[in-house]
Amino acid sequence: MTRQTGPPPGPVADLWTQAAAELEAAHADVQPTQMFGSTGLKADGKTFAMIVKDRLVVKLPRDRVQDLVDSGAGQRFDPGHGRQMKQWISVAPADLSTCRALVTEAHAFVTSIPPVTPGGRRKPLGAPGLQAPLRGSKAEGLAYGSARGCPPASRT
Repeated sequence: MTRQTGPPPGPVADLWTQAAAELEAAHADVQPTQMFGSTGLKADGKTFAMIVKDRLVVKLPRDRVQDLVDSGAGQRFDPGHGRQMKQWISVAPADLSTCRALVTEAHAFVTSIPPVTPGGRRKPLGAPGLQAPLRGSKAEGLAYGSARGCPPASRT
């Protein structure tokens, strides 16, 4: 059995393939990825667009998703467990310009979100990297001892 490397064939998949190629060529930070078993795009390690069941699924701000749902342009994305995702919308764009606009808007949105530090906190864009604190009683003891100038305890 051969593994599929692109989106499944269909009218939206054809629009997706062209819009994704254009965005990858225009932005060095855009890379192909897999999410929910689907072909997608990511920037700065964050997935922002994918094709699922011949529908374009993009990550946008909650208010924008709600506007698109209210206008009838799409529906909130449900990855299959019955819980709709608040910042993801599933649409069936009718033409390349609509597909391109949604994918470009999603890229702009995710690149505006500050990255998450290893400790789970968001840092401001442009801030120097933060190191996650040591956790657990042994880690706290090591940090406390070294801060006081004590050598680490040896195990016997």
